[in-house]
Amino acid sequence: MNNGTGSAIWVLNLFAAVASLKSVRRKGWVLRGVKDAESVADHSLAVAVLSAAIAASRGLDPGKAALIAVLHDIVESVTGDLTPDEKASMGAMRLREVEREAIEKVMDGAPDEVKRVFLQSLRDYEDGSSPEGRIVRDVDKLEMALQALLYRDELGTSGVEEFVSSALSEIKDPEIRSLVEEAIGSAL
Repeated sequence: MNNGTGSAIWVLNLFAAVASLKSVRRKGWVLRGVKDAESVADHSLAVAVLSAAIAASRGLDPGKAALIAVLHDIVESVTGDLTPDEKASMGAMRLREVEREAIEKVMDGAPDEVKRVFLQSLRDYEDGSSPEGRIVRDVDKLEMALQALLYRDELGTSGVEEFVSSALSEIKDPEIRSLVEEAIGSAL
């Protein structure tokens, strides 16, 4: 059993994965011509802060929500940022396999308790198996819609509407959905 008392190489490997996310640009923005597109790390930080705030406002665990949000795209340090079309073309089973291999690589050598906590956080996100995980899933889309508003000069109205429409089609939480609608109503 790896209890973390051995080599700390796993911490350096985890740092390398996290640090790489600072330079992985969000592909959806890049493909639409956004010159200084946010990185995956930028996105994850925004999702973490918003998720923690919404979780706290509902009496849920803001720390748990923030952890889920920080980790929700960590596999992209290995896979890169895949667009929804790329994920769909892989198929759900292959995508899960690729993501499982990526998280195993990221967590290689980590203590068992670290692996357990990280993997549970990722399951909470993927499966919506906790209230915090469900918040993060919706806030992930909220952040995308809000970011589209920041890029409206480069995207144009139709580009913003594409991302907002996508977000609204996936957000299940009525309060988070209304945040998108309110932001769009006041910005456009």
